[in-house]
Amino acid sequence: MNNLTIEEVIRTHGVYSCRPIGSSMFPTLRTTRDTVVLRKKEGRLKRYDVALYRRPDGTCVLHRVMSVEEATYTMCGDNQYNLERNVPEDSVLAYLEGFYRGEKYVSCDSLLHRSYVRFWCASLTLRRVMLAFIHRCGKIKRMIKK
Repeated sequence: MNNLTIEEVIRTHGVYSCRPIGSSMFPTLRTTRDTVVLRKKEGRLKRYDVALYRRPDGTCVLHRVMSVEEATYTMCGDNQYNLERNVPEDSVLAYLEGFYRGEKYVSCDSLLHRSYVRFWCASLTLRRVMLAFIHRCGKIKRMIKK
């Protein structure tokens, strides 16, 4: 059996598909339910693209580009509000071309998807307040149960 890394598959075939694990890109991507189609990066990514990148600790992350700087990116998951700054260009492996929600393919270039992304990213400040409140309520519930 051939155990290729994600980087090797992308470099060799130009495309990689998988079911993502984690909630950081919810509601855009549902963990272990949706299937992402990742394409080899050719050139610089644009604001609102979703990038697959490797952190210095070796973890692969799928997050949205919030801003493009000279040699780095600022990233944030759709279900997060803390920005990850200074993500180096050379750590980006691929970008999200689209995803399957069940049998239906959603292209990241579709007008409906792009409109949703612009709205969702514009609501970052409101999202910060809402998610902080939700997380605090969860902590309070756990404290009460103890």
